[in-house]
Amino acid sequence: MSSERRSTPTALRRAFLANASHRVFAWWTGMVAAGVAAFCLLENLWVPAALGGAVSAVLLWLGGFWVGPRTRDAYVRRVMYAWEAWATEADWANSSFSARESRYHSRIERLPAPQSYRAEHERLLAMLSDAERTLGDRSIAPPDRVRQSVAAVRALSATVDELCATAAQADERQFCQALKQAREERRTEYRTATQRAERATEKLLAKLARLRPPSAAHDVHAQVRQSFQGYLEALQQFHAACRDGTPEEAAHSATSLGGARVALQSSARKLRESLGYNERWPSDDIDDIEP
Repeated sequence: MSSERRSTPTALRRAFLANASHRVFAWWTGMVAAGVAAFCLLENLWVPAALGGAVSAVLLWLGGFWVGPRTRDAYVRRVMYAWEAWATEADWANSSFSARESRYHSRIERLPAPQSYRAEHERLLAMLSDAERTLGDRSIAPPDRVRQSVAAVRALSATVDELCATAAQADERQFCQALKQAREERRTEYRTATQRAERATEKLLAKLARLRPPSAAHDVHAQVRQSFQGYLEALQQFHAACRDGTPEEAAHSATSLGGARVALQSSARKLRESLGYNERWPSDDIDDIEP
């Protein structure tokens, strides 16, 4: 085991951070000490300024708010921050589409259906509700949930086409045109959201390519990049299958995407283990971040 891993200061910091309240204490006390040091510096009180600066630096270091710029910890932190930014951006893309999905249902519900299409309108709304319930049911395994959701969307689209094929009156044609327009806008919103999620992963890959890992993590860093490249390819296939493929193809791509997620988490753990990060810090954030 390296002397860095055995060092008393890092062991002290790890013990200090084992209690979450200690981190809060270190932040506020360290910032107060920094403020006192700045005031003393302005008043030309050099010794108190130096003492305040030293106290602030030690407390903020103990709290984990700074690490050496070219250390192993700094490298892992840069990976972690890039990972967090990616997860936030991808989650925002997915959440924004989910919010639009609920508005899509409301839009269909508000359409003024002609008398001759009232029953069909109710059937469309029931199909939408069933699709939403399936998508939100976390008790269903992801591949099965995707299969059922894609099948429901395909059935809904086919029902709209069948309904519009029978439109004869002006109000019926107007209703069908509104249905088709809403469907096309939903498809456009889905493409936009998926492209944002994919771009988030592409940006992360670019950040990882610019990082220079310590020699001990060189091979594992390459594995992390490879895992994210595999995840991006699985994500693109998943989005394409949900958009244009059959329910079975979508379910298969969901299984592949789940495997890619597992590979990501595994590569992150190996990265920290290769640098002894967990021996110097309490269990950290990467494993808790979901793509």
